[in-house]
Amino acid sequence: MSPIPIQLGRLVLTGIALAAGVGAVLVAWPKPKAAEPAVAPAPTTAADPVVRPDLSLPLPQPALPAPIADPPLGGAASEALLAAFWGAQWPQVRAELEGTGLDVEHLPPIWPWEVAAPMHDWYLTLTAPDRIEMVFGSMFRWPSWSFWFHGRACTTTKGQWKTEGAFLEDATSLPGAHLLDPETTHAILAEVAPLNRELEGLLLEYIAELEVRLRQKFRAGEIERAPLRLRPEVRRPKFGASLYGVRPSLLGWQIEDTLTRSEAPALSEMLDRIERLKLERSAAVHSLVAARLHPAD
Repeated sequence: MSPIPIQLGRLVLTGIALAAGVGAVLVAWPKPKAAEPAVAPAPTTAADPVVRPDLSLPLPQPALPAPIADPPLGGAASEALLAAFWGAQWPQVRAELEGTGLDVEHLPPIWPWEVAAPMHDWYLTLTAPDRIEMVFGSMFRWPSWSFWFHGRACTTTKGQWKTEGAFLEDATSLPGAHLLDPETTHAILAEVAPLNRELEGLLLEYIAELEVRLRQKFRAGEIERAPLRLRPEVRRPKFGASLYGVRPSLLGWQIEDTLTRSEAPALSEMLDRIERLKLERSAAVHSLVAARLHPAD
């Protein structure tokens, strides 16, 4: 593919929601007012180089591209863009879209790709303050809560504070761990703290490098992209073959940006080291809790 231009276009976002993990992005489409847009030209301009984020500094929140006053029309304008993008494949793609229940006669707006591309690039900023904790927490798994990140206590999915004892019981699956007195619980957590600090530093380094590699692939055009949605044959790598992947839908375009182990062997080795540290931590916590619960065994 040709490289993708990352110069900031002007776009309208009236609402945006980021799904947890590596899911989709939902955009609330504003009421169209503009004239029918031209079909997005194939990108030909190389993008700026990706700068590795410095996680020793406070991370700025990446700004959204500025809004435009007039969004594109949907309906026939979107159908024309789809037909131009797919060319001879359009009749088959149209049938596939209709097979999913999509009304091709009443399509949503599709922004030109040069406008949508900066938003997709923005979404790949994994180290943004409102995203890094989500990525970090899903990988840190202490055991299933974002407990350690920046000194925050773990919470339940309902946002209620979870006691450290109950947390240890979750971590070890040892009944009775929640009955340990606070002094014992804090002592166990303190003994595991060096492992968590090592794991935290390694994970932050991994996420920063992951962001660089994903954005490099995107800016080089080494991704799958399509207006509205990707075709069914665009499949993600088999489980265990990929390091990380995203498939967001923004401004009428869906992309697939996945980094595989074979593409990034150094990152693959780092991930294996992270998993070994997590196993070491789990064994240590289990041993410490069991020793306190059954000191005579």
